[in-house]
Amino acid sequence: MKGVFIMAVIYYNRNDTARPVEGLGNMQLLYACKASWEQGGMPSAFHVHEHHLELQYIAEGKAVIRIGEQVYEVRAGDVVVYNAGVRHDESAEGGMCFFNCGIKGIALPGCGEGELLPAGVAPVLHTGEWQNLTAELFQALHRQVLEGRSRGGQICHYLLGSLLTLLLYEVPHEEGAADDRSDEYFRRSKHYMEEHFAEELSIEQLSAKAHMSPSGFAHQFKKKVGIPPLQYLIRCRIGRAQSLLISTSKSITEISMEVGYDNLSHFNNQFKRFVGISPQQYRKERVGRPMK
Repeated sequence: MKGVFIMAVIYYNRNDTARPVEGLGNMQLLYACKASWEQGGMPSAFHVHEHHLELQYIAEGKAVIRIGEQVYEVRAGDVVVYNAGVRHDESAEGGMCFFNCGIKGIALPGCGEGELLPAGVAPVLHTGEWQNLTAELFQALHRQVLEGRSRGGQICHYLLGSLLTLLLYEVPHEEGAADDRSDEYFRRSKHYMEEHFAEELSIEQLSAKAHMSPSGFAHQFKKKVGIPPLQYLIRCRIGRAQSLLISTSKSITEISMEVGYDNLSHFNNQFKRFVGISPQQYRKERVGRPMK
């Protein structure tokens, strides 16, 4: 009949709608932020989130990211999962725009605390057909945090649950690179660097821990990690400095000493050489407050 429109009603009556995902009941959003092209273009040196998980959604651009022992190329539409306690760094190629959020309280079956993906699963997720919904959820989380509404916490909790359920059960997972157990001594030496980066370490010391000659160790390190061992040491220092600049109110001098630089001028030069701006400018860019 002309002029009559019929609306089709589709009933969703599956019985899984009310079942929460096991292990997400105590999750808590710690932060949600958005990095512009300029901010996303700043490299982030090796650092660790000791007690929380971080998710990063690449909205535009691309980057090379080192996570643990592996190097990954990521681009728009990818979600990067940084499990708690995993060392990583980021280097954008010409800049990128991304969203990220920090989450604590995740305890999924078969995973350690603060882990979203178990060992053996690649930490980079290609969202594919779920890209638009993934982007909308990250944007909504950021908007709620930015606006600070009275019920924002509740809304964020449900948005976060939707995002994690999507990443766990809908977005495809890929198998991660297998560990080479023959490199155990090498890994021990690298781990020692990560724990003692603020100390004066020599190639001779590090190669001895790897049971290798200094030249052999330097060659293998660059082959496996992508950069020479002393450059890796510097990145560990700068990465720790970046974390302290964002998360504490310590002065530049205090941070310089904590990461292993007795000379403040040398620290400023090393930081600017890697990040592109001074520590003072970096703090102002990331947290919007002037340096003491």
